[in-house]
Amino acid sequence: MGAKSAATLFAEALGMNINKHIHTTIIFLAIFFISSFSHADVSVDIPLEHPIYNNIDRLSNLGIFPDDIVSIRPITIDRLQEMIESIDTRKPVNRQIEKDLEAIRVHLERENKKNSLQFNFQQGGMYSNARETPLLETDATTNPLLNMKGQSRFKKQGYQAWFQPRAYFSWEDWAAFDFEPFIGMTQDLATDNPQKNIYLRRAQLKLGFRNLEFSVGRSSVQWAQGFSGGLLFGGSQHPMDMIQLRSSSPTRLPWILKYLGPTQFSIFISKLDENQAFPGSVVIGERLAIKPHPTLELGFTQSIQFMGQGAPNLSAVDILSEVIGKRLQDINSVNLSNRNFVIDGSIRIAPLRNTKIYSEFFWEDCCEFIFTRDISKLIGISYPGLWGNRASLGFEYVQTTEIYNRHIPYTSGFINRGTSLGNQVGPDAEGYFLKYHHSLPDDIELDLINAFEIRGRNELSQRSLDIRTVVPAFETSERRIRHNLKLQKNWSSKYWASLAGGFEHIWNDLYIQGADRNQFMVQLESGFSF
Repeated sequence: MGAKSAATLFAEALGMNINKHIHTTIIFLAIFFISSFSHADVSVDIPLEHPIYNNIDRLSNLGIFPDDIVSIRPITIDRLQEMIESIDTRKPVNRQIEKDLEAIRVHLERENKKNSLQFNFQQGGMYSNARETPLLETDATTNPLLNMKGQSRFKKQGYQAWFQPRAYFSWEDWAAFDFEPFIGMTQDLATDNPQKNIYLRRAQLKLGFRNLEFSVGRSSVQWAQGFSGGLLFGGSQHPMDMIQLRSSSPTRLPWILKYLGPTQFSIFISKLDENQAFPGSVVIGERLAIKPHPTLELGFTQSIQFMGQGAPNLSAVDILSEVIGKRLQDINSVNLSNRNFVIDGSIRIAPLRNTKIYSEFFWEDCCEFIFTRDISKLIGISYPGLWGNRASLGFEYVQTTEIYNRHIPYTSGFINRGTSLGNQVGPDAEGYFLKYHHSLPDDIELDLINAFEIRGRNELSQRSLDIRTVVPAFETSERRIRHNLKLQKNWSSKYWASLAGGFEHIWNDLYIQGADRNQFMVQLESGFSF
């Protein structure tokens, strides 16, 4: 066996040391948050699918919100109010920036109300012949054509109609409640039978003290730099049942840590569903993001999955040692948990019209470290300053390895409710994504996303791998080219409507040689508030 290269040894040491100590770092910094003197009111989250994020993200990418940490979403109503109040009004802005700022101010005027029960409603209909596909070597499925902005609301082909009523309430400055069921009906083309789809999409109770928020219930997290979905808790997963502690706003830490710049953290614990290798296992997610310069953002995310029916028994001491990354037992003799880690960052180059370059690197803490097998990556570039800041163009490349989200002995994959908790391309895959966004006249927003994906990129015989569960009928790699177009009209601050369509061509559908297929979708959706 040849000697390892210096680069491999360095990457191995970096991966092992960061993976081992990141828990300790996050907990250490969390203590400073608890003792910080910063203050932020508690309020409800702005749902990830809300159209106001078009305005928020455009302004953040242009540097108008220099303290905004874009890789932690959702943000709260009060946090958005804080961002608006922090703007340097002495700087000249163009017409599009003024338009975005005014849209946000109108949104806050309607939404930022204390001691008042508020409602909004979202409803829509869709028809599609697109069917879900399994991700290789996991028990997860995906239907990317139907989920242009993720969150896995839809997987089935056929006719679909849905209604999402939402009620939310903020009590003074220290408590908030959010409740949103999903009521749907599907006429599945595969069975030709109507199916009800009723579940609780969001239900969250928050309590706060200073800049800390404690919440319990079902909610969403999106920890990602790009638009196609991050490599770990990137926003395309279902909302999760969790207990969460986070800083509601970025904070400047005391003493020498002030050089980290605006700093934000989030930690949650969630019980996963029963459809796991170890039913009812528990996952802890941790995120720390810093902004040492208005143009530079760095982030660290880790997950640790353990327990569940049939999993190794853990004592209280074992659990604590796993959480802080200090396993007491020999890591080669017993595998107590499934651990994943991501380091990510972005830099905004102001002289180049705020061009932004970003990346994410994912470590699968599987077994003996092998750089080419254990490291998955996402690399992207965005240009937000087209046509007088009315348009933006972004490109992303994602590449995952054959063990991505597949960890011995958690052979069902890193999933919940049949959906991956990572990127939707799945293991042993790569994807190319191009997004164009344009703010048109008459308050119309246009989104165009093109994608080319390869699942089974190495054309490995999936039956020969040692990490597997229900094996798809794998014959060859599956390739997809996809186009999604969405037009959204904001009729007023209280009412919006959208029309979306998509087309997808698949080579070797379901990994079967020669099984080519065309798929399409058309969707109409609207929302209103009062």
